Amino acid sequence: MDCFSTGQHVETDPRYGLTCATYVAAALKGAGIDILDIATWVPRPGDDAWSEWVLGLLEEHAPKRAEQLAGQKAPFRVRPDEMAAAASSDRYPVTMNEAADAASHVRKAVESLR
Repeated sequence: MDCFSTGQHVETDPRYGLTCATYVAAALKGAGIDILDIATWVPRPGDDAWSEWVLGLLEEHAPKRAEQLAGQKAPFRVRPDEMAAAASSDRYPVTMNEAADAASHVRKAVESLR
């Protein structure tokens, strides 16, 4: 899957997919907006646990899809608050560090709504 360099997600291999955040990034890339400097994203603590949690949900609610994804591991995770922070930036593409730093403001804004 190479949706970030091509701007297209035409994936026929069922072992791959997009998260909500990477879907938004890929859709924007396809529209000509290169919002993320995806080459700056690296694995972080907690990414593996999140992936296992998501796969557990798939096993419970979509076992066929979970079977297709068995053994797959995403090379990194773009978190939803980072995608929201990147979208509010005044310059693109946004690096992982820039998005992660700005994501704290997104989380505070969401928490204030509770």
